[in-house]
Amino acid sequence: MNKQNTPKTDPVDNSSSTELFPKVGSIVRTLRKKRRMSQSELARLCDMKPTQLCNLEADKNTPSLRTLGRISSALQVPLHDLIAPATYTESASLRLSETFGERNPETSGLLRMTLETAAENAPAELFERLDALMKEYLSLEQKQGVLQISQFPFTMPIDRSERGAELLARAIRLRLGLGSTILFDVVDFLESQGVRILQTALPDGIDSLSFFDRTNFNLFVFLNENATPERQQFRLLCEIANTFLYLNNRERNGEPRVRPIVDTRANRHFAKTFAATFLMPEELIRMTCLQLNVKPEDWNWDLLLNFKQRIGVSAQSFLIRLEELNLITDEKVESLGQQIQAYYEANDWAEPAPTTRLFSRNARFNLLKLRAGN
Repeated sequence: MNKQNTPKTDPVDNSSSTELFPKVGSIVRTLRKKRRMSQSELARLCDMKPTQLCNLEADKNTPSLRTLGRISSALQVPLHDLIAPATYTESASLRLSETFGERNPETSGLLRMTLETAAENAPAELFERLDALMKEYLSLEQKQGVLQISQFPFTMPIDRSERGAELLARAIRLRLGLGSTILFDVVDFLESQGVRILQTALPDGIDSLSFFDRTNFNLFVFLNENATPERQQFRLLCEIANTFLYLNNRERNGEPRVRPIVDTRANRHFAKTFAATFLMPEELIRMTCLQLNVKPEDWNWDLLLNFKQRIGVSAQSFLIRLEELNLITDEKVESLGQQIQAYYEANDWAEPAPTTRLFSRNARFNLLKLRAGN
């Protein structure tokens, strides 16, 4: 748990992007002209002011996904045709087999976002089962006219650094109106934003898998049903971070093709930093310590478990967060870290003082099936 051992650099593309999709305005303008529509006409159909559409087409502002959804409907094109031109879609499809292999076929524009050693050694039946679940989920949404575009702000630019991960988590919290409050059910909240989350059986060593739905600019996240709730929500936030890495993982030559995220230490560190910052905002931790007058040398086993249970994270994650924020002494980090490790090993990696919250389990998927009469 020594911060000096935390990897800061790795052989990844650390270039930052000022915009995820820098040419969306020109794409909208081109499609509008092909349909012989005026700016005023398209603006009226999209419930926008003509000046707003003019600025969008000039790439002077970045539209929200909701706005892009209205524009795609008005232009009668799939959303991904605005976000990524046809050349991108074609090149990604052509390289699909060499990138993912036969065990990862393209299904309605669904692509694996991360390449991990444990997942690559998983049986082919696993991906076939997940593929069938995604097909069923998409079919239920389509039949019932459900909005398939996620409302989560995946178009936000990122800096692929530790500080960038922190800023991204803070910006998203502000964008979603969360501030620094405790989020009591991360799964339910993200599902309310349209993210598809399924808890299912995954092989040992695989806590989560994610697939990007490029047709609807959304994603599927599969969480290991045998993991603790604390572990599940942390892995869910890691997969959200992986989505941003995936969408920014363009090749160095500038070719607009998104590639899968390789499981490197730097990428894992980015995802974990994002998850920790999102679940344990610095302002929340510092203010709570201040209100209860908890000093760095005051931490003990019972106090740590009380805090971590209140926030809903694992004991280990909370201890690491305290260390990152310099809210605990090195001596306490070492002694409590040893206690946590000993507890995990003696209790089959169960969580001490587990959260009493009931996290949502496949709630959105089951509701869709219920509506369909299944």
